[in-house]
Amino acid sequence: MKIGILSDTHGNVTRTREALKILARHNVGAIVHCGDIGSMQCLMLLAESAPRVYAVAGNTDAHQADHFSLGIAKARMLVTTVQLSPSGKVNASSTV
Repeated sequence: MKIGILSDTHGNVTRTREALKILARHNVGAIVHCGDIGSMQCLMLLAESAPRVYAVAGNTDAHQADHFSLGIAKARMLVTTVQLSPSGKVNASSTV
């Protein structure tokens, strides 16, 4: 299975759509977004783009946590939030 990887879309719907078209031409079976999705529109584009979509909530996504929770539920995406503590411990939580 081919996996498409995106990152730092920052809410730019036009560029996200173009990137997803490229990935579709390559017949990806899953997409991983590595953070900073940036908008509900980009989140929903991701959700509609492949059979499996995985994403990490980036630091710029934190201000939209409530909106993203609703979008994630609608999109049935697995989104993982990863935080690194000052001591270097990794804390991760996932939402479906």
